[in-house]
Amino acid sequence: RTLVLLDDSQKLLGDQLELVSSFRTGSVGHELLTGVELLQVKDVFTQDVALLAPLDLLNPVEPPSSGGPPVTIPAFGQVGDSKSFVFAPYVVDRLAFSARWQGFVGARFDVLNYEDTPSGTARDDTNLSPLLGLVFAPTKALSLHLSAGSSFAPPSTQVVGPREPEKGKQLE
Repeated sequence: RTLVLLDDSQKLLGDQLELVSSFRTGSVGHELLTGVELLQVKDVFTQDVALLAPLDLLNPVEPPSSGGPPVTIPAFGQVGDSKSFVFAPYVVDRLAFSARWQGFVGARFDVLNYEDTPSGTARDDTNLSPLLGLVFAPTKALSLHLSAGSSFAPPSTQVVGPREPEKGKQLE
């Protein structure tokens, strides 16, 4: 049996600024969303692992506490002191082809700066994350949609090994 002890302090400061405009190009209506996200995340943590006394499976009674903190196993502990900064402009255009057909297309461009002092990780990365979708509404009460996109985010501070940015893909 093990006990994980986590002391974690996270600070997040960020905001988004967006502008929406509507216009037409011929018979196609557009609702254009443009924006930018600024985000700074600081994460300082220690994570320790301690062994607990075994329990009898037939009579699982917790043994009395020794009164002090459990003895940790240094080889399984982690420490982090990271700072992430993200600057990400984005644009999404919602297209209205007719009352039944709509689409959307967009992209987000992430500029990432990440530092973690204990692991010696410092990286600057950029990534373009596109998105695309189509909506069909045969009735006012029913809509069917198909969409695909990708994502990009700073590395997790608790990753063991190289701290690469987190990337994802979605198909719906």
